[in-house]
Order: sequence, then C-alpha cells, then structure tokens
Amino acid sequence: MTAAHLKELLALLLIGEGVVGTLCPERYTRTWANGPGRWRDFIGWWADRPALMRVLCAAEAGIGLWLAVRQFPPDDAGHQVFSRDLERVRSPKGERALEWSEGSSRILDSSVYSE
Repeated sequence: MTAAHLKELLALLLIGEGVVGTLCPERYTRTWANGPGRWRDFIGWWADRPALMRVLCAAEAGIGLWLAVRQFPPDDAGHQVFSRDLERVRSPKGERALEWSEGSSRILDSSVYSE
C-alpha cells in the first residue's frame, strides 16, 4: 500500500468519523466510554458538550475532505480538481490512459502501463 493509498484511507476515516460525530455527538462519544474511571470521566466531559463535539467533528470531516481532494492529480494548469471534472489522466509514461465521461471511466489502451 502506497503513501497515497494510506492518505486516502485516513481521509475516508476522518470524513466518516466526523460526519457521525456531527450528526449524533453524545451517542458517538459515549461509544468510547469503556475503560478506567478517569477515562470515563474524560469521555463524559466531551459527551456533556454536544455543541463543542459537533464543531470539532465537522472540522474533522472538513480536514478529511481537504486531504481526500489533495489525492486527485492536478489538471494541466496545476489546479486540483475532482474526478468528475477530469477529462483525462496520464499514465507514468505520459500517454493518455483513462477518459471520463458522464462519471464513468474506461481504459483506452492498457498497453500504456506495460514496461
């Protein structure tokens, strides 16, 4: 697994956890309340402050989205774009390998990846 894959996995985890924590902060926080008394007290402090948890979890989801978007290759002008906006992706050799249309991709030529 490459560093890019790990970053994307981390982004997905941050987004998911942030969304769940934003939607139901008390219930989500209490799922972490197993353990010694000091830990339960610490978790209880967070569970008693749902507005703060919502803000922090929304920020966490935002950081996850930012990280996920950075994993897409830049366009020809060097701007970060979303996958649905991509017209083409170049292979390591520089040839056109994939083309997007209506949200679906198709391989134009699989030989561009061969050595």
